[in-house]
Amino acid sequence: MAAIPLRWTPRMHPLSPVGLAAPGEAARALLGRLRRSSPEELAGLEGAGARGLLVLLGKTSLPWVRGAVYLGVDAGARTLLLPTTLEPGVPVGLLEQAVAARAKGRVALLPEPPMLVQLESPSPLDPAALDALQALVLS
Repeated sequence: MAAIPLRWTPRMHPLSPVGLAAPGEAARALLGRLRRSSPEELAGLEGAGARGLLVLLGKTSLPWVRGAVYLGVDAGARTLLLPTTLEPGVPVGLLEQAVAARAKGRVALLPEPPMLVQLESPSPLDPAALDALQALVLS
């Protein structure tokens, strides 16, 4: 099945951030920042990763990282994490249904490069989790 390009436009009202996706150098910078964070600063944060990409989720304040895409949840698609400042060019409910046909659970959609990131089981952040994420992200 061929992929259909998804167009993104600026949102009139940004979503509240609940996570961020940091690709490439932004992932390296974020890992360094997280390693310097106190246990209190890491509390409430969870991480997931793939080669060259770190995704951070949190109910507490998220760190600022240049090059990261901040993610939020649209009321019309609760299982999708979407860029806080961009809106997909299709109704989010239909997009959520299409994504659910390919991936289960929470999914982050990134505009550039276009990417669908399945967030099955993010790990609470602690030194061991950071080691595992670093090995995965920087591999």
